[in-house]
Amino acid sequence: GLAGSAGYFLPALKPDRLGERVLENMFVAKDWTAANKILSAVFKEANDDFSCAGFLVLDRMSKRDPKGKWLFFLAASPLVFSLPEHSVSLMEFSALLTEKALQIQPFLKEDKIIAKSHRGTLLNDLSVRLYNLGRREDALQAAKAAVEINRGLVAVQPDAFRPDLATSLNNIAKFFSGLGRREEAWKV
Repeated sequence: GLAGSAGYFLPALKPDRLGERVLENMFVAKDWTAANKILSAVFKEANDDFSCAGFLVLDRMSKRDPKGKWLFFLAASPLVFSLPEHSVSLMEFSALLTEKALQIQPFLKEDKIIAKSHRGTLLNDLSVRLYNLGRREDALQAAKAAVEINRGLVAVQPDAFRPDLATSLNNIAKFFSGLGRREEAWKV
């Protein structure tokens, strides 16, 4: 939690309207330090239910302000790699945040191999999220881009990136199959 100015203790943010507005106001005011403290308090727990509740708050905020610059702040945070994979209520938010992360990812200062690895992971995650949203062709394109990146990484460090390539190839085969393109699925 956070210590208030009067020394009282604020518990970690829960999915309530007051907490949402406090966080939203911090984002609007671009008070990234305070927003980051609250997000750290919400997502520090390993409890999936607690994290899911925090993501639901962020999802409601994104519906009120879908083009808000605060989404890029979230997309640049490690939270983008913690989004729940199997949450029906968070499918759209997860896809939105992953797309934002891919938009800003080239501008982050990371080691080239790490940056490519993160991009491949984000594309792979996005492909699954788009597929689950029924956006099959978009999912296939994201998966193909992930395969391309992962093939390049396997050429440099085979042992480290072969599992990522296998996951991406598996996704492509699944997506082809889901599109009724069984012959192409078998070729993958």
